[in-house]
Amino acid sequence: MIQLVDVELKAGAKGKGKRLHRVETGTREVKASLDRFYQALKTGKLELQGVAPRIKQLGGQLGELDTSECSQYSATLPLHHKRGWIE
Repeated sequence: MIQLVDVELKAGAKGKGKRLHRVETGTREVKASLDRFYQALKTGKLELQGVAPRIKQLGGQLGELDTSECSQYSATLPLHHKRGWIE
C-alpha cells in the first residue's frame, strides 16, 4: 500500500511540474511579445493607438499567468511550508 501511495504522489508531482512548465513558457512568450511591441514603439515603427489594445490584452494575460504560476508554486510546496512551519 505504501508503494501505491508513493506512485500516486510521484505522478501528481510530475503533473504539477508539467503545468508549471507550461505557465512559465507562456509567461516568457507574453513577455517577449510585449518587449517587441515596446521596442517598436520606442523606434517609432508603430503608433500607440494601433497597438494599445493588444498591449492591454497581453498585460492581462501576463497577470493571469503570474497568478497561475504563484498557485502552481504554492501547490508544489510541502504542507509544512504552506503553514509557515519552516524547519
